[in-house]
Amino acid sequence: MSINYFCSGFDKKNAFFPLLGEQLKKDLKGTKSIVYIPRSNDQEKVKNTLMRFVPIFTEHFKNIGVVFDNVYSITPDMDYETAKKLVQESDMVMLMGGNPFKQQELYSSKGLTEVLQNYDGVILGFSSGAMNMSKYIIITPCSSEYPDFDIREGLNLSGISIYPHNNFEGDVFPLKVEAEGM
Repeated sequence: MSINYFCSGFDKKNAFFPLLGEQLKKDLKGTKSIVYIPRSNDQEKVKNTLMRFVPIFTEHFKNIGVVFDNVYSITPDMDYETAKKLVQESDMVMLMGGNPFKQQELYSSKGLTEVLQNYDGVILGFSSGAMNMSKYIIITPCSSEYPDFDIREGLNLSGISIYPHNNFEGDVFPLKVEAEGM
């Protein structure tokens, strides 16, 4: 059974504040490898994530004294067996932020839904990653990308459902609804 961390967002200067960093170190069984699951199944967005965010998070881990021997990422062009083996043999999986439905398409297309549900290590999800870890992915109207309510099944790693973001581009959603007469 996995140990799950549901995170809304992170400080770009220090993603793992001291207490979170100490708890992660306690919960990790080892540091042989980490597997990042990007925010999208789009090759260009994944490439951007691999070049930009994976090194940043790898450095954040290093700053709290967690150095993984191997750093892997699931990619759209990766075959099912490789993806499955990387996750099963890793000490930690990080579901990154972005679009939860695109991220779900990526890990589902690699046959990782059941693998993640039966994973025996630490899983950390930021934003959409945390949403995918939930029983249900709950989208409230919060931006032009997500103008409607949408609820879909998630990985259900702990029987809870969260939605870490519920703002609408600077507006408080319930007030926006009342103002627009919705």
